Amino acid sequence: MKMSPTLASGTGQGERSLARWNGARGVAIAALAAALSACAPASGVLDRANELPFGHVDQPVAGATLPALSPVSGWALDDRDVREIRVYVDNHFINSGRPTQPRPDVSRAYPRYARPGHRYGWTLLLGFDAPGPHTVLVQAIDSSGAARDIGVLSVTSVDK
Repeated sequence: MKMSPTLASGTGQGERSLARWNGARGVAIAALAAALSACAPASGVLDRANELPFGHVDQPVAGATLPALSPVSGWALDDRDVREIRVYVDNHFINSGRPTQPRPDVSRAYPRYARPGHRYGWTLLLGFDAPGPHTVLVQAIDSSGAARDIGVLSVTSVDK
C-alpha cells in the first residue's frame, strides 16, 4: 500500500493529502493568472517614457493663517500635458481644475517642457470646515493619468 504524504489543514478537519493540496494550489495559481490578465493595463499606463508631472504651490505658504475660503495657486508642467490639478484638505477632496493661466517665468525656467500656447498656472478655491490647523495637499495629473503630489502644506484656518 502506497502512502501519500499528508498536510495538516489547520482547520480542525484533520489532514489532507499533499498531492491533493498541490492540485488545489495549481488551480488557485491558474485562477490568479487569469484574473491578473483580465486586469491588463490600458495603453500608455506602462509607458516608461512618460514622466510624472511636477510643479509648485505658490500660495499659500507653509504655516500661513488663512480665512475659511482661500485661494491656492501655483504651476504644473509635464512632458505631455497636465490634465488636472486636485486639492485636498485633511485628506478630503476639495476642488479640481486645469492650468489656465500663462506663466512665462515657468516656460523660461523649463524650456524643455514649454509649448506655444500652453498654460501652466492655476488658481483654485479651498475651504476649511473648522478653524484650526489643516493640511493642504495638491496633486498634478497628466494626460496619461500619472499623478504626483506637488505640494503639502500645513496651514491654520482662523474662521469658518
